[in-house]
Amino acid sequence: QGLVTLDAQVGGRLSDIEKERYEQMQASGNITIEQVQAELEGLPTVEIARLTTSLSPATITLGECRVKIGRSDLAANGQLSNVLGWALRDDLLHGRLYLKSDLLDLNELMGTPASETPEESPEEPSEEKSEAPAEETTAFEVPKNLDLALQTSLKKILFQKMTIGDFTGHIDVKGGKASLSKLDMQALGG
Repeated sequence: QGLVTLDAQVGGRLSDIEKERYEQMQASGNITIEQVQAELEGLPTVEIARLTTSLSPATITLGECRVKIGRSDLAANGQLSNVLGWALRDDLLHGRLYLKSDLLDLNELMGTPASETPEESPEEPSEEKSEAPAEETTAFEVPKNLDLALQTSLKKILFQKMTIGDFTGHIDVKGGKASLSKLDMQALGG
């Protein structure tokens, strides 16, 4: 449910699509999405408060993006290029984004039970909890078709039993790797 305002033109030749020459396609205009709610498998409820984009043949400019996924909130702006090639034939997606969040609950996003999140865990573990076998953790695979530079400002991150505060810095995602640099955060009492 929600409101989508689309004022855009996309054009090109069928032969270019058949030969996967997506860069020959033309695109211009604006897209605005407001108050949209969606249920996606494996994620809490996704609410898009507002998302505005402008299109050009080479780029999509994200003017404003305010999203809530479960308890987590995310605001972003920036620019992406080669979106058609990435979406239609798995080419490399380039971009520079600025991300901001007041709360990023990675436990909820990764499906960790709520009783194990830092805010809700007891001071001392119960005997029942200490006897339970450790839950297997799987690594998140970074897609190889991304070349993104992210500037972050995250006030509070919940990850397993840790609370990380005032996380700022650069995250470069390229070649299936995420590189973190110039980080500043409050964690583990320091």
